[in-house]
Order: sequence, then C-alpha cells, then structure tokens
Amino acid sequence: MASSSESGLMASRVRQDNRPLYLQVQEVILGDISRESYEGAKLPTEDEWATQLGVSRTTIRTALANLETSGYIRRIHGEGTFIARKPVVIENPLDTIKSFYPHMTGRTGLPSGITNLKIEEVAADAPLAQRSGLPIGTLFTSVARVIEVDRAPVAYFVDLIPATTATVTEMKDGFRDNVMDYLWDKGVDVAWYRMRVIAARAQSPLDSLLEVGPGSVLFKLDGEFVTEDGEFVNASAAYFVPESIELTLWRKVEHG
Repeated sequence: MASSSESGLMASRVRQDNRPLYLQVQEVILGDISRESYEGAKLPTEDEWATQLGVSRTTIRTALANLETSGYIRRIHGEGTFIARKPVVIENPLDTIKSFYPHMTGRTGLPSGITNLKIEEVAADAPLAQRSGLPIGTLFTSVARVIEVDRAPVAYFVDLIPATTATVTEMKDGFRDNVMDYLWDKGVDVAWYRMRVIAARAQSPLDSLLEVGPGSVLFKLDGEFVTEDGEFVNASAAYFVPESIELTLWRKVEHG
C-alpha cells in the first residue's frame, strides 16, 4: 500500500494521457500487484484506493469490477478484495467417469481436500422426485462439499442418495473421499452416469464457498447415476470454477 507521500505521484500517474481514468487506474493497480507479489493478499478498500490515486470511488469501483471480470482479483462480500490465485487447471474427461476428488485432483501433484462438508437429510421435492422416479417426500441423504486444490476452491459437489441406500448416520460414519467409492464399497451397482453440461450462476452461498463474484458463471455437470439396468442410484450436481476445469471428450467420426 502506498504511503501518503506517494499519493501525489500515484495520482499524477492516472492523469498522464487521454484514456478514461478507470483504465489508467486498472493499469496502476495491476502494476502494484505485479511489483508487490500480492497473490492471495487483501487489497486496499475502495476509499483507500480513491485517496491514494486522487480519483472518485465510482472510478475505482469500475476499475475493480473490470479486474474482477478479468480474473485478476476476487471480492468477497463483507471481507474485502483479494488478488485472485492463479487457477489450477484440471482435465475432466467426459467419456468416462472417475471421482473428481481424489483421483483427478491427485493428478495435479498439488495438495487437495474437502472443506465445508455438510451431510443432512432432505425430503424429495417435485424435481428430485421426477429425476429419481421416487415419490415426493421420499427421504434422501444429501452430501455437499467444496473441493480445494492448493487451498483454492475449484468445485462444489452435491449428491442426493435415497436414505434407504445410506442414512445420514451411515454416511457420516462411512464417507471419506467421494460418493462413488462409498457406494461401490457398499456393493451398489453404479454403472452409468446420465449427464447434462450447462451454465449456472453463482448464487449465495455458492459464490462465497467458491470465492467468486455473485452471479459469476460456473460450469455445472448435473445428472443421475444408475445401475446397469437403469435403476436410479443417486442424483449429483457439480459446480466448477470455469478457469479450473478443462472438459474433454473423445467422439467417433462417422462418414456419410
């Protein structure tokens, strides 16, 4: 952070040319980030930037919004503005299914783990009843968690398993890494994943859990695991920070 003696110099730096002030402010902030190696650190407030650079809060707000959209910074409501981590890119093949954690995250060579694990009982609403083929009100065990790689959140998973397959108590006692391995260990025949790839907006509390701006676009893989005979096993939704996931697929080329 610049001292008050530096403020005049910094203010003059954002008035050297005819470009809009917010663009000049962006350049100054990016320069400070580069020189100070702020990665992961908290940045000054809008008021502090405005005082240091001698511009309005509106100009600062516009510059910061652009930097957030470009992925240079992240703003967390009630906590402040931080320099965004460099994204960890994980390849996720779509033609076969393996658990994202720990199998695919393990390929990065970086430490990974689960945070914000929440296991609770929920009753099926109409959409879940339609997906599962079970009556509305059927009890399910919900397993929600954030996956982190190198201490940065990259994905949020929610699995919904009929309580007849696994109760909350059973899941709390037996869940370790991922739901697929848990079900296989129980002898459940998990053979196919019927999947949809869609875009989703990060709403509360997902934006805070994934440390992205409210309304940010996420990749969502949504679908149902079924047995070899097509019998429903569980519903699953995975939300990925786009910069952290690379979706790949082999497709057969046919002629004619």
